[in-house]
Amino acid sequence: MYSKKEIDKALNLYHKCKSVTKVIQKLEYPSRKGLYNWIKKENLPNLPRKQLILLNNPKHPRNPPLEVKMEILHRCFVLGESVKLVSEDVGYTRVSIYAWRRSYIEKGSVSLINNKNITLGPLKEGQRVSD
Repeated sequence: MYSKKEIDKALNLYHKCKSVTKVIQKLEYPSRKGLYNWIKKENLPNLPRKQLILLNNPKHPRNPPLEVKMEILHRCFVLGESVKLVSEDVGYTRVSIYAWRRSYIEKGSVSLINNKNITLGPLKEGQRVSD
């Protein structure tokens, strides 16, 4: 990978001499294809990056509980609803739904339990398992 400074140097040299071969001979680093790509991309506007949608609202937790996963699997693979429609309805990707299904088939419902917030250690008197 070349730095922005190296790319600019190669492009400036190309604009001075108008020869791809001379630029490559003098600098000894971009390939012909690479230099042609830099020339092609140089006048293109920078496209805005897609915004990452974080699903951190209470209705859509990042790590859903077992009941939610089982309900989604029930709708898709028992009731026969389309995985695409269910995924759009609940807000989880189809890849996640198929991964949950594969995990459920291989290891059972225990594999779907969300253990992100479980702390290991002895339970104290009056403490629930989910605390």
